[in-house]
Amino acid sequence: MGGQPSVETEKTAAVRPKGGIQRQDHQANDCRNAPQHGSPSCGESGTCQPVVERLETGMILMHCRWRMPVELHHVSQGDSGTEVLILHGLLGSSRNWATVARELGARHRVHALDLRNHGSSPHTEPFTYDDLVDDVAAWIERHCDGPTAVIGHSLGGKTAMFLACRHPDLVVRLAVVDASPCPTEPRWQREFDAMRAIDMQGLGSRQQAEDFLQQRGIDDWAFRKFLTSNIERAEGGSYRWRINLRALHGSLPRIFEAMLTPGDRFDGPTLLIRGGDSTFVPDADLDSIRLHFPRVAVRTIAGAGHNVHADTPREFMDAVAPFLAT
Repeated sequence: MGGQPSVETEKTAAVRPKGGIQRQDHQANDCRNAPQHGSPSCGESGTCQPVVERLETGMILMHCRWRMPVELHHVSQGDSGTEVLILHGLLGSSRNWATVARELGARHRVHALDLRNHGSSPHTEPFTYDDLVDDVAAWIERHCDGPTAVIGHSLGGKTAMFLACRHPDLVVRLAVVDASPCPTEPRWQREFDAMRAIDMQGLGSRQQAEDFLQQRGIDDWAFRKFLTSNIERAEGGSYRWRINLRALHGSLPRIFEAMLTPGDRFDGPTLLIRGGDSTFVPDADLDSIRLHFPRVAVRTIAGAGHNVHADTPREFMDAVAPFLAT
């Protein structure tokens, strides 16, 4: 995080490289059609974000991007009780949480969301935690009766932590599943490289994609199934990615950066569930987590990996259900 460099004038921001970077400029998302940076309606609104880009010429381009929330696809379960939001992990979707949502739906109104660039939600850029939180906060304000409980896994867990710290008025309690706000080494570069190498135009079946991923060194059968679950039929019978693969791949380093500042804090009830066999939330992170979430209770489930809810579903429900009921 830290201090942002000052954003230069529109004249400077308009400079473009000769052979320059590839970037989509949608006017709806650029400050050229929004309040000028530095005006009260820009920086103070929290929706105008300074952006720094290094061009191929070596020049640094600084401009202001207008952040616009997108409407997220959701699947709801239950028609009574408190409201619960579920946010999935990277490359996942609401479908991965269907069983949990159905079981919790017996006592709660559960809404499993597809984050931007995932599932059936819009494909758009950029892909930052600020954008993810804007989307979820806007969804809660549009669709929920008031503050809601939030369950977030992995990428969704980081988003949920950021949401709770920046919008504590929207979150009544927080359950984080195998995610930490602390920085870590980026993962899955090999997997993303392999996915982007698949010839989607010539793909004949999902099995063919799985075989290709195995040839590229992705040996875990279940993980290959998970990755190829993001492939769907397009019009005309060909295959395509349901996810915005290019945007997610390009954002991979930022996903594993620290996303909270020292002043970020959520004082509401918080439950951290981590897998005993997972390395995503090491003991070394716990002190930092407690600084941001002073009421956190930590539950480590033996025999579970990163996908705690799938690896040990009964133990996961035994941990989360009482937390939501209190």
